[in-house]
Amino acid sequence: MRKLPVCALLLAISAGAQSSVSKQMNAAVQAYVDKHEYMGTVLVVRHGSVLLDKGYGMADAEWSIPNAPDTRFRLGSITKQFTAASVLLLEERGKLKTDDLLSKYLPDTPKTWEKITLAELLTHTSGIPNVTDFAGYDQWSAAVKTRAQLLEKFRDLPLDFEPGTKYNYSNSGYDVLGMVIERVSGQDLGVFLQENIFGPVGMKESRLGVDTMILPHRAVGYELKDGVLIRAGYTSTSVSFAAGAIHSTTHDLLKWENALFGGKVLSPASFTKMTTPVKALHGMGLVMGEVAGHKTVMHSGSVYGFNNYMTYFPAEDVNVIVLGNESGKAPDQIMEELSKLALQ
Repeated sequence: MRKLPVCALLLAISAGAQSSVSKQMNAAVQAYVDKHEYMGTVLVVRHGSVLLDKGYGMADAEWSIPNAPDTRFRLGSITKQFTAASVLLLEERGKLKTDDLLSKYLPDTPKTWEKITLAELLTHTSGIPNVTDFAGYDQWSAAVKTRAQLLEKFRDLPLDFEPGTKYNYSNSGYDVLGMVIERVSGQDLGVFLQENIFGPVGMKESRLGVDTMILPHRAVGYELKDGVLIRAGYTSTSVSFAAGAIHSTTHDLLKWENALFGGKVLSPASFTKMTTPVKALHGMGLVMGEVAGHKTVMHSGSVYGFNNYMTYFPAEDVNVIVLGNESGKAPDQIMEELSKLALQ
């Protein structure tokens, strides 16, 4: 019998172990699919090697179009890290300072907002009430809104607390940041993202959503009600805006993570600012957390019919991206299971 060289033998063992992990990962996801709890696409990469890259269930159930790696999903709050990075890019270019008062860039803000800084908006410590918590939000958010109409919804309400003193997750705050980006740059947020992030990073499948746009390979959002799959409700992209309106794919999000953590998007100082937790483990558009005893940088995102999770383990160089077009907690649970398998 011919003996394999030691290096070839080690490679064969490594490939076999990777194949085993990939099969375990696929089985873990398929278990949720079989229970009708998950549809979407998953991408897991360890040290640059793909462990799982697959679509599950339907992108469009009516046309029987399956989910695939190039399916575009509405990201929800995963959008926030792109908004935060945009603000930090403008700071690097001398267009603004994150410690500046919001009123410097949006002079028509109410008196109660006079002490709010951009940094407090970025870290959810501004005290501006979260618009998605308001009574009647479901109905109100379904129709297209102008920037002024969106701002009008929460601008005159009392703050939840004195700016900088507490933490409360606020989609409103990130929508305000989108308005700041537009005011300072002189561009629509979608154009700014395309020219300054999506284009340079090579994210060809990513867009800031507009309700009327034609978007190839778009997933439809669903929910399971009484055991029957139905179309989910809808929030206008003009409302989710800078807090949650980006559409993207697992592959584009991997490009983003590689660029962001590879130092190709922000300066070291800006990146440190973005990933330094202030309160409740939140930095700027990102959460510094822990899974299975390993430190991770993550963010989830949900909007009617979509539930997503994206996490990166810097020390272990592991990316886990789970995008789902069926409402529910499955993507969070899948992320944890796949992370544990990738880290073993």
